Amino acid sequence: MVTHDGFSRTVGRWGIQCWAKLYRELVLMKTRFKKLAVTVGLPIIILVLLLYPVVRHLSSPGQPAPPDDLELALRNAVRALQPGKIAFESPINMKQSESEKVEVRIAKNVNQDLTKGLGTNGNIKVENIKVGSLMVASLNGSAFRITRLTKEEQAVTDDNYTAWDWEVHPLDWGTHKLYLTVCVRLELPGKREERRCSPVHDREIEVKIDPLYATTHFIKDDPKWSITTAVSGFTFVIGGIVATVRKLRKKERMGFHG
Repeated sequence: MVTHDGFSRTVGRWGIQCWAKLYRELVLMKTRFKKLAVTVGLPIIILVLLLYPVVRHLSSPGQPAPPDDLELALRNAVRALQPGKIAFESPINMKQSESEKVEVRIAKNVNQDLTKGLGTNGNIKVENIKVGSLMVASLNGSAFRITRLTKEEQAVTDDNYTAWDWEVHPLDWGTHKLYLTVCVRLELPGKREERRCSPVHDREIEVKIDPLYATTHFIKDDPKWSITTAVSGFTFVIGGIVATVRKLRKKERMGFHG
């Protein structure tokens, strides 16, 4: 017969055993959770830390990266340039046997008249340009023989304009272009130098053929041009001779009948 005290002790032992099992399970669950957190959570945290700068940069594309020293120096040098003017004078028409002068003037004084003294028959264009203390001007054109009359790189001062001159001789007849390139030399820290060039200026020139010149001057660098111009000139000369002979014969016939 089970007494009341025995029943209480039995229930008490059973309760203690249940709480002990529950506690062990909780401890095991906590230990497993810790292992899971260490195994999975730690790599995730490391990955987030590595990807954070990239995600931050991509999320703010409107904020450019800070410039490096060279780029900053270039920006400062460009900001230091002064507003100025450039005048480009070139012939509109040329003859195959003649040379012409092409002139470019650059000034820091925007109020200076750069057209004074330039040829009246040429094509003159004045534009605004950024000017530095040292400027470089070059002229090119495959259909012309170009002789530089001044230095390619010259100083530009505040008191007056600086001029660049070239002698241009056409090598072919027809419509051809001259190309002017103007650059400013930028001095950077560490005795470094860079050039900043403005858009290329082009000028169209109509070159008229000179038949006599074409028959007596052959351009070795372009045989096709030589043959074409020689044939054209030879045909012109022969045509002139034939026309002259016909006129003489006509006069002789008129005198004979008279």
